[in-house]
Amino acid sequence: MTDSILISTERVDMSGVLDTEKTPERVIFSLVFLVPFRMAQDRGVGLFVYNYSPDRWKLWFPPYHFHVWEMPRQAVTYAELIANAVRACPDQRTIDPEGHLPEAIGAIQAKFGLGRLEVNSSPMVQREAWLRFSKTENQWTLYLINYYLVTCAEERASLVASDDPLKSVIPLYGPDFCKILSTERYRGLGVSDNLVNFLREQSRVELLVSSAL
Repeated sequence: MTDSILISTERVDMSGVLDTEKTPERVIFSLVFLVPFRMAQDRGVGLFVYNYSPDRWKLWFPPYHFHVWEMPRQAVTYAELIANAVRACPDQRTIDPEGHLPEAIGAIQAKFGLGRLEVNSSPMVQREAWLRFSKTENQWTLYLINYYLVTCAEERASLVASDDPLKSVIPLYGPDFCKILSTERYRGLGVSDNLVNFLREQSRVELLVSSAL
């Protein structure tokens, strides 16, 4: 189980004082890949998701790739916390989304059996920050997340053509979509809180629908 707190998006003031009880011990810098699909039989547009940990997390996530490193020191404000995390990165390419992107694309291609994979040059959302507490590990982690819209995914049919229970496509409109936003669940599993938060903004959903592959 995990407690999550959205502490910033690119539009949020970060000058607030950090709760010292929630100071993270590590940082995870993650690139998230959003793959919108036109579903078969005129069933509308959906977003590909994957259950990375069926025995532990039991959550639907969009494809992602990440790097982890330790937090070097305490911070007073949320802005200072993020600045410390960025300075602590052992490889500055993982801080720059463009530097991290080639490695992340290669990893996603390999995991899901995709051919050429392309994304928009700029993230839909850049460096969204979450604090999460893991009860199993008894520690807080700072997540810095960039969301990329996939514009080309060769062999993408492999994402949804099989009966693999770890793969699914969540609808992006209609009653089932509204239920996902209200319950944060789909087909018996939770939907990751950062994805639900992302989908609550209508303009983002409209862009996904209009960009469906």
